[in-house]
Amino acid sequence: MIAEFTKEGAGVLDRLEVLSDSTFADPDFNALRQFRLRSPQSRVIGCFPVYTPEELVHAAGFLPAHIFGGGQLVEIDHADSRIQSFVCSICRSTLELGLRGMVDMVDGFMFPSICDVARNLSGVWKRNFPDHFVAYCHWPEHAESAHARDFVRNEFARLMDELGALRGSPISAGEVNQTLIVYNRNRRLFRELRELRRRHPEKISLTETYRLMRAGGFMRREEHNEILEKALEEALHRETKPRDAVKVILEGAFCEQIPVEMIQMIEDAGCYILDDDVLLGLRWYDREIPANTRDPLGAMADAFLEQAPACAVHHGRDSHVSAFRDKLEETAIDGVIFAAAKFCEPALYDYVLLKDEVERKELPYVSFEFEEKMSVFDSIQTQVETFVESILFFAEEKQAGRTQ
Repeated sequence: MIAEFTKEGAGVLDRLEVLSDSTFADPDFNALRQFRLRSPQSRVIGCFPVYTPEELVHAAGFLPAHIFGGGQLVEIDHADSRIQSFVCSICRSTLELGLRGMVDMVDGFMFPSICDVARNLSGVWKRNFPDHFVAYCHWPEHAESAHARDFVRNEFARLMDELGALRGSPISAGEVNQTLIVYNRNRRLFRELRELRRRHPEKISLTETYRLMRAGGFMRREEHNEILEKALEEALHRETKPRDAVKVILEGAFCEQIPVEMIQMIEDAGCYILDDDVLLGLRWYDREIPANTRDPLGAMADAFLEQAPACAVHHGRDSHVSAFRDKLEETAIDGVIFAAAKFCEPALYDYVLLKDEVERKELPYVSFEFEEKMSVFDSIQTQVETFVESILFFAEEKQAGRTQ
């Protein structure tokens, strides 16, 4: 896999667009089709964000594929006859991919209980694709409950049994432990990339880390680890000079996928994005999970409740407002960019509360809504550029006042 993307002397980071075009930006999903050809006895299970326990899919020997909407790959036509046209684009475009046969190599889907639309999508998918494996992941509404841990563990056990039945043999605790070892390495590498971006944003951008992580949803996690390891090594040894850019947090794009071109536009407009909630489900466990226990499902349940980052659709043992407040305290930033998906009620509701926290800190902020299939960003670009210029202007004024 490394050799495929580093031919002709180019490194992984130099060929990220090639990596994107051959994975999540490929309308034919050839990476998944090639997996089926190489592993005809295996299966491909689509995983919908924010959080699905793809570790169990991997432990079954299947490929957990990140089908996170259709983005710019498909025009929504058929889906509007099966699901409301006023709901978020990611659910409509995911269904559109299925109705058009674009993901016919996928054997089934796992949907988490993150919002009303995602809940309903699992039933709509089952009705339209009755031969597909469909699993719905129930998560507790009150993570602080004394019964939450048993509830989550039992839910993992139920899903593991269903995947084992699909495979034709039970999934063992040893197989789950082996999977956790692979995923722990993946989490560590991604965490190191994020920490590097926070400390030295000139060495690697959010655009690059986004491409790296999205691509991992179309290959075995072992192969993805090799790519991340190489990318981290390249980023650490990059010789780049810091730009005169403002440091920001990007908040609100936790589920529907913000177009990668929009991320690039924000960074090109003069922003270093030090922290974000993009692809939040792929870092649901911030730390490694014990991978040598007799009860790996219990370890996963503990991690789900104790480590899961608070967001608009999951508060865990901490509230979203409290977690966001900590993020503001821990990250040296100049401002905040709120980017919420259109028709996403959880994100839009939480925006009011998070905005209040930013105002208490007297930090500048800008907010806008987006759709996954946006291709023209002129209006948003103007807002971001004005936002950056105002921060730089007041910084210069403040500096001038100090020197007088």
